Amino acid sequence: MNGAANRIFPSREPTGTLLAEIGNWTGKLLVAPRSQLDQLSKSGEVRRTGV
Repeated sequence: MNGAANRIFPSREPTGTLLAEIGNWTGKLLVAPRSQLDQLSKSGEVRRTGV
């Protein structure tokens, strides 16, 4: 079994959004506190397929 490379891209704020990519998978994971969902919805990543 081969391992998958995982990449995590945190925002500049400690309690901000988090974007994660998993190798060999086309989707992305976005995490944000409820207080920042409005900012997350304005992100270009949210409009892509597989998020």
